[in-house]
Amino acid sequence: MGPKHPFVFAKTWLGVIEEVGPGVSELEKGQHVAVMILYGGYTEYAVLPIEKVVKVPDGVDNESLGGLVLFLMAERKKRN
Repeated sequence: MGPKHPFVFAKTWLGVIEEVGPGVSELEKGQHVAVMILYGGYTEYAVLPIEKVVKVPDGVDNESLGGLVLFLMAERKKRN
């Protein structure tokens, strides 16, 4: 059973944090992150729980993250 239509497709998202919520100390504005979500990967902005967000190391560009995204998908599948 999928989401109600219309919905935004894609399960991965790469971006830069614009803001963090109150009490969040693990992430900061301007940090490069990768996210695994069920739907919504093609959105311009997203509000997500911290456990869905993975910090991307400094110096790693989006083109290099293809392998990381595949790894994250495999890890998630393995855990479920």
